[in-house]
Amino acid sequence: MIQLLDELYSSIIEYVTNTDRLLGPPVLKKTSRNKYSVCSGNFFPRELGDLPRAVDEVTELVEKRIKAHLGSSGELIRVLIGNGDIWDSGKTYFEIKSGAHFEVYCFTCRTFTFVRVQHEKMLYPPEREWLSIDIDEDQDTLWLAEPHGGPASFPK
Repeated sequence: MIQLLDELYSSIIEYVTNTDRLLGPPVLKKTSRNKYSVCSGNFFPRELGDLPRAVDEVTELVEKRIKAHLGSSGELIRVLIGNGDIWDSGKTYFEIKSGAHFEVYCFTCRTFTFVRVQHEKMLYPPEREWLSIDIDEDQDTLWLAEPHGGPASFPK
């Protein structure tokens, strides 16, 4: 079975290639080591007004791809973001204006995938805004190993 990260990578590259909302060329860096992979890219809008729509479209694309990949053999946790910030080395550098985070457990693949789709703004010159996409995938997650894996236990 193809890994979710690879499916998301292909879908996002296709979206960025075919949209007129974002500047190209589409560059989404992908790196793997052992049973762990990451994928990351920042995409700048043609016009600032195009960015919220692009974030919504990528969020919808990611959610659909995840659900198709999982079918009935996984768990998806989706969190929509209204605002936030990125704090780094003792200072807030970026504002998160909108987006979504996805936490995905694929029981068939035995993977954990975390996806961030965010509209970010740099708070210092140059004050640019962009679509940020980051994917982390653990292809041998302990979350799906016994005794922690499997259906949740509820008191009777």
